[in-house]
Amino acid sequence: MTDSESTYLSVAAKAFARARIPTISAPADLSAGLVVTAHTVAKVLAGWASEPAEALLDCG
Repeated sequence: MTDSESTYLSVAAKAFARARIPTISAPADLSAGLVVTAHTVAKVLAGWASEPAEALLDCG
């Protein structure tokens, strides 16, 4: 496994965990199912890159 593949899997695992584990500030909305969105992944990357998630999602 390459380093980039390992990083991809780490980001994916953390994004899935973030979607699955409810918190007081973000309770689980099970009616919508457990969905990992681009915003979920951006929040994980934002924590690593010290950038706001919105900046990582800005494609323009």
